[in-house]
Amino acid sequence: MTDKHKAGLVLAPIIFKKMGGTVYAVYGYFSPEARETAREKIGRLLTKEIEGKNRGKP
Repeated sequence: MTDKHKAGLVLAPIIFKKMGGTVYAVYGYFSPEARETAREKIGRLLTKEIEGKNRGKP
């Protein structure tokens, strides 16, 4: 764990997205204690959703 993590100073990425005449700022936060990467989590969620739809669940 880095000194920044210990001090709670984890930098969050900011993504700016323009939709119509409005600019949205989206902040992300990633826990240093996370047990899976964002890629793994998204893959798990998509797999779970597809399996649910194959069983006829909404």
